[in-house]
Amino acid sequence: MSASKISRRIAAGIVGLVFFVSLFAGFVVNKSYATQYRELPNAQPSSTHPLGTDSLGRDSLTRLLYATRVSLSLAPAAAMLATLIAGLLGGWAGLRGGWTERVVLAGADLSMALPLLFVLIALRALLPLDVAPWVAVSSTFITLGLLGWLPR
Repeated sequence: MSASKISRRIAAGIVGLVFFVSLFAGFVVNKSYATQYRELPNAQPSSTHPLGTDSLGRDSLTRLLYATRVSLSLAPAAAMLATLIAGLLGGWAGLRGGWTERVVLAGADLSMALPLLFVLIALRALLPLDVAPWVAVSSTFITLGLLGWLPR
């Protein structure tokens, strides 16, 4: 077996392990991601808090596992949305041709010129600070889907 196949299997195993652990985060850490230990703000790693705590005293490992769950569930959905958009726009532009094709290609060229990270940061800056978490996650998901079909 070649070295590249071995490294792919190792990487797949690590991603699978991270996915499995984050899927059962409630059983692994037995804490809520919002629980605050107000007596321990910015605590160093310890046996009770393996990655320490943040400035509000929340356990960093717990928050990391719950955030990983959200990221790993939305990434495939954003990829599917991006694939759907690319197929529909490409098919439509190819069938119509003419000015439709030129407009779609110009839009794709413009979108490729924008760095995706800056677009996401600008989008979050436009949202109010007290926006519901699902709104922020949904807007990020939709933006990744809309701009993720372009080659980078």
